[in-house]
Amino acid sequence: MVSVRRIAQTQSEAYWKRDFKVRPEDIEAVYDLILEEGQPRTLGELAREVMARHCRCEAQAREPGEAVPYRPKEHYSVGQQLYFPHLGYLVGQVVGVRPGQNPRYGEFSVISVAIEGQEGAG
Repeated sequence: MVSVRRIAQTQSEAYWKRDFKVRPEDIEAVYDLILEEGQPRTLGELAREVMARHCRCEAQAREPGEAVPYRPKEHYSVGQQLYFPHLGYLVGQVVGVRPGQNPRYGEFSVISVAIEGQEGAG
């Protein structure tokens, strides 16, 4: 069986044009950079730092267990590792799958995910 590895989202132009959103952690990283360096930075330097940060976060998320990015239209199975770019690249494992139905969207699968480092809701 041949394994196909998807290109990292942060390595596609579409991600930066369509999906990228500045998060509070990005703003904090920019503040930290300015404070650590003690000097002003150009907009280009700040943008490159934020982009590099997103690339590092995605690379870290992709490493454990070959996690794949969560995409709502995809189907997942119990035990599969996912990461969530829109949630700061949180990594989790699918622990349950059940059928769902919505008059607007039709039938779909609902997944339960255990996020690394977080306890389940009691």
